[in-house]
Amino acid sequence: MKAAVCLYDGFCNFEFSVLLESLALADCQIDYIAKTLKPVRAEEGFLALGEYTWGTICAEDYDVLVLTGIGAKDDSSDWILADEELLSLIRSFDKAGKLIAAISCAPMILVNAGIMKERRYVASVDRECFMAGGACTSVELSAEQMKGLLDMKEQKKHPELHGYVQDGNVITANGWWFREWAMAVCKALQLPFYPKSFGLETEEAEEE
Repeated sequence: MKAAVCLYDGFCNFEFSVLLESLALADCQIDYIAKTLKPVRAEEGFLALGEYTWGTICAEDYDVLVLTGIGAKDDSSDWILADEELLSLIRSFDKAGKLIAAISCAPMILVNAGIMKERRYVASVDRECFMAGGACTSVELSAEQMKGLLDMKEQKKHPELHGYVQDGNVITANGWWFREWAMAVCKALQLPFYPKSFGLETEEAEEE
């Protein structure tokens, strides 16, 4: 089992910490990939270094692509939403039918890659932010492009989702539900998951 984990300035470590720990416990090989091999700073402040660049890896070599949220305090990391190398990589994983796991605002990168048109998904965003005149200045998305989105307001109407949605080979989640998302990703990869180790006591976890 092999995972490609995206790093970029402002990446939210806590949102994929449980997933990374679970992959490590399952002896999954984790490759950290980034735009360049220069250090990037996490939302929590520490520096991280990618081992490979987005333009040099091959989707066929991996089982899952992982993208976490972006916690930058300004719009300095918005370029990630429109980086063509990253968007091309996402498309190649989708074309190969590989699992794609995105949490928090990262599902919006998938939207801009054009792979979410016929999929249902959740993200820790308000859709108005990405429309014309919204707060995001790097990407402008139409209502049609976001028709499958359950944003922060709409998610409140669907507690049965447990904060995440799987549609085909894509699993998206609200950042607050990072443990449930990790469990769903491990289930999709047929890897063991230990819900009680992460304080997860939901009915869904007990069923596992």
